[in-house]
Amino acid sequence: MTYRGAFQGGAQIADAQGRVLARRESGDGSCFAIAAVPVGRTQPVEAIPDRYWLHPRGAIGAITWTTQRALGRRWYARNVRGRRPCR
Repeated sequence: MTYRGAFQGGAQIADAQGRVLARRESGDGSCFAIAAVPVGRTQPVEAIPDRYWLHPRGAIGAITWTTQRALGRRWYARNVRGRRPCR
């Protein structure tokens, strides 16, 4: 069975009104999204949804996500947890 996935949505910086200030798609390669963001409090434009933000996935994507999540937790526990942070 073959599964090919891609990072959904790329990297994005948006202001408080939801306007995209900078964006990098997954096909753009490794790099940064950088933008000047005004600092300050604003009222939310929309209500916060009561569900997780990911796009709907098919069965293979959901199984792959769950498997990688479980393996990642185990790897993190063996290789990272309890170590001092890099400085």
